[in-house]
Amino acid sequence: MSKGADLSGLDDFNVSSLLTGNKKAKRANEGQLSYAPIDKFIEDENNARQSFDSDKLNELVESIKAISPVTNKMTGVKQPLSVRRHPDKEGYFIINGGHRRYRAAKIAGLTELPYFISDENDELDNVVDNLIREGLKADEVAKFIEARILAGDKKSEIAKRLGKQLSYVSDHAVFSQLDDSIKSIFDEKYCESIRGLAKLHRAFKKHPDKVKNYCKNLHQKVSVSDIDFFIKSLDETQKQDNKNNDLVDSDDSKSDSVENNNEREIEPQEPKHEPHESKAIKQQTREEPEKDVSKDQANFRKVRIRVNALGNKGDLLLRPCEIDDNGDVLLWVKLDEEDEPVQCFSHSIQIDEISGC
Repeated sequence: MSKGADLSGLDDFNVSSLLTGNKKAKRANEGQLSYAPIDKFIEDENNARQSFDSDKLNELVESIKAISPVTNKMTGVKQPLSVRRHPDKEGYFIINGGHRRYRAAKIAGLTELPYFISDENDELDNVVDNLIREGLKADEVAKFIEARILAGDKKSEIAKRLGKQLSYVSDHAVFSQLDDSIKSIFDEKYCESIRGLAKLHRAFKKHPDKVKNYCKNLHQKVSVSDIDFFIKSLDETQKQDNKNNDLVDSDDSKSDSVENNNEREIEPQEPKHEPHESKAIKQQTREEPEKDVSKDQANFRKVRIRVNALGNKGDLLLRPCEIDDNGDVLLWVKLDEEDEPVQCFSHSIQIDEISGC
């Protein structure tokens, strides 16, 4: 006995699609995940993002090209592009959001991309989307990286999968190890750079008390460059301390040598008669007065400018300033708790008091 025709497919049949035409049928996949050849996507010429950082774009390319340990295939693009149908070209799409992913995918050599249609998006929607979109925060990235390391992943592999440098992973990996004083300046938003925090963490191992004091007295935002100058001052202070210790050791050695010589029996010697000219020269040298400090220098010493720099109190030194490659002015400051002057960016210095003439 022959079976009747299988009509189960009619359950999903929509009669209205026949009545409203092809346009209504196309909109059936609005918001649904689909795939299309990469050459079917067209960048929006009115996109708010007109410049693309080459370094960050290359990082995204490396992330796309990374091989997944689960599938042993290229990671590809996981987040679909938001697109709208091209009004004039059938089967083509204009990109609403995902221009960086599209460009990186082309460089990586992908042949198709995931997308979902959002025909209702206009230029304002796309701008808002770019403004409100936020990446993971620094501490969230740090926790993720630490968890992957604990799971057995190598830092180099994590860096490759993220499309970042190895130093990026290494800096984030120490976040949970930061001293409370260093974490506090992150919580207070005085330093939100993981790189800067990692630098302080490494300096803390050599100079714990000074780093704690630096963080404790910090009441303004600092850049990585500011932290670099602070750490440089610590290293220079350490070098000066080492030199001073060497001098003390040398003086002690000389003192021991003199004492040993004094203990020996010294034979009397005949007094030596110096030439008359030599005595005259010595007499003249003894009577020669010391050079006076110039009036200009004396006047400078009467002016004292107390400042707050790098989170510490100090005096602004009247020395010639320098200008770095970015046009930032560098001034010399003698911090109260440091033996040697350090250079600080002018924007990181606050004048507390000016005294004198």
